[in-house]
Amino acid sequence: MRITLVIDAPHYIGGIRYIERFIKILLLTEEKIELNLIYINCDSSIEANCPKQERFIKIPSFLYRIDRLLARFIGFSFFSFFLLKDVKNSTVFFSDIFLPKYFRIKNNIKVVHWFPDFQVYDLKHLFPINKRISRKLYIKLQLVTCDMLLTQSETDFDRMRKLFPSYSQKIVKWSFAEPYFNVPEEEQIVIKGNKLSRGNFLLYPHQGWAHKNHVLLIEAMQYFKAEVLVLTGRLSDPRNPQYSTELAEAIEKSSIPIINLGLVTGNELNSLMKNAKAVLNLSSYEGWSSCVEEASMLGTPLILSNIKIHLEQIPEAFFVDISNFENTKATFKKALLSLTTFSGHDFKRRLNNSVSEIKRILIRLKS
Repeated sequence: MRITLVIDAPHYIGGIRYIERFIKILLLTEEKIELNLIYINCDSSIEANCPKQERFIKIPSFLYRIDRLLARFIGFSFFSFFLLKDVKNSTVFFSDIFLPKYFRIKNNIKVVHWFPDFQVYDLKHLFPINKRISRKLYIKLQLVTCDMLLTQSETDFDRMRKLFPSYSQKIVKWSFAEPYFNVPEEEQIVIKGNKLSRGNFLLYPHQGWAHKNHVLLIEAMQYFKAEVLVLTGRLSDPRNPQYSTELAEAIEKSSIPIINLGLVTGNELNSLMKNAKAVLNLSSYEGWSSCVEEASMLGTPLILSNIKIHLEQIPEAFFVDISNFENTKATFKKALLSLTTFSGHDFKRRLNNSVSEIKRILIRLKS
C-alpha cells in the first residue's frame, strides 16, 4: 500500500511528534507500506527534526492563504493539483488537499483528512463569529473533497455526525496512542543548566495559549506548599497578546518556584515527563492530547482538567474542576494529595486499540 503524508506548515515540535507517532503506529500494523512525505512551508528551525526527510516545498504564504480561501467557495484547491500532479495510486493523509472526485478517481488517489479542530466551537469567547462560520465551511470542504475524515475521540465523532449527517459514512474515529519507547529514570536531570531531582517537580509542557490556563494554574498553586513548577514551550499567544502579558506577570509575582525552560528538544521533554512528580494539563480544550498519551506511556501520574476529552482519554487520571477558581483550588489540592494512590496507566490497552483501529481504516481504504 502506498501512503503519502502531506504535512502542512509544521512550525512546532509537537506537530512533528504527531507525524512520528503516526508513522510508528503504521509500522505496528505490519502492513506492507511504501511511505512518502511532503512538507509544505516547514519552519527551517525544525527541519532537522522532521522524520524521513523527502520533499520540502516552499510557497509564498499569501498565495497559499488565497488558494485555501478560494477553495472554500469553488470546492477545490489549485495548489492541490500542482502538489499531487505526479502522485498516483496512493492514499494521501493529513493536509489541505482539496481535489474533486473525478481527479481522485482518474489518478487512483484516496484522500484522508486529519482531525478537525473544534476550538472555534468550544472556545467561542476567543473567536469572532466569522471564524466560526469559516471553520464550518472548511470542514464541509474537507468532507466534500475527501474519501475519509478522521476524528480523534468518540466526543468529536458524535459531534461530526450530528453536524454533517449526510457525510456520516466518511467520518471515522481513530484515537492515537503513544508506541512504547524507553526513557531512563534518573535521580537528577539537568536541562539548560537547571538541576531537577526526580519526583520533586510538576511539569506543564504547553505553549502559552489562553485556553491552556497557565495563569489559573499558577494562581491556584500559590495556596499550596512550595511545589516546583516547570514550564516548557513558547509562552505566548499570538491570538491574545494581553493574555501573554498576564502570564508573564503571574510568573514574575509567583511565590512558588517556577522554572521556565522555553523550547526543549524531544529527548529533554521525554526526560522531564519521565522524572516529574506529575504531568499537568488544565486546558479548557483538547482534541486528543499528545502530552497526555506520552506521560501515560512513561508511567507518570497525570493531573488533568475535567473536560470531556480528558475523561474519555485517560479515565484513571486525577481530575481538576476548572469551572471557577475556588473549585480549581480545592480539586487541585485534592489531586496533589491523591498522587500517592497512583497505581499506573492502562496505556497498552489504548495502544492495542489504536493499532486495531488504523488496521481497519487501512483495510477500508484498500477496498
